[in-house]
Amino acid sequence: MGKRISDSLQQLDPEVLQISSCRPKPWNRLTTISYNDVLYDLHDTKKGTSRRQFVYVLRKKPLSGVVRGLHHYSPDEVLKP
Repeated sequence: MGKRISDSLQQLDPEVLQISSCRPKPWNRLTTISYNDVLYDLHDTKKGTSRRQFVYVLRKKPLSGVVRGLHHYSPDEVLKP
């Protein structure tokens, strides 16, 4: 999979965050991702470029949403083997 590099983040709009990573994440549709004190749900996955081939599209979780599993995300967590 190549050298580990920090994830790349893009705020696509106020409700949508895209994370591109060099390693796969263990996230699924039941995982809630917390980033900068905002809760997100996994909306979609895509294939990215060769350096960051795993792309995750997250959508802000509705206030009424249920949290089943919580992951506190950091863009640098991929640097830890």
